[in-house]
Amino acid sequence: MGAMYTAALKEAAPHIEVNDDLTFGDLMDGQWVDFSNLPLYYMEGCPLLEDGEQILERRHLFKSGDDREILLLPGDILRAWREFKH
Repeated sequence: MGAMYTAALKEAAPHIEVNDDLTFGDLMDGQWVDFSNLPLYYMEGCPLLEDGEQILERRHLFKSGDDREILLLPGDILRAWREFKH
């Protein structure tokens, strides 16, 4: 999830701050953000967050701590939603 949202925000909203010293546009290739402490449902300026869908324009490669890779390619469609069950 972190890689998907990082790629979406790097492309659509590079000005949004990750922390006091860093924006999504400042992230180096392969860096991803842990979204567990970010206000994901309140962030604006990114189609994935606002509309639930975004088509990537660039290639994004992320590596996990155990050297697994996540490769997102131009044209990949990212979709996200949340569902409330009563």
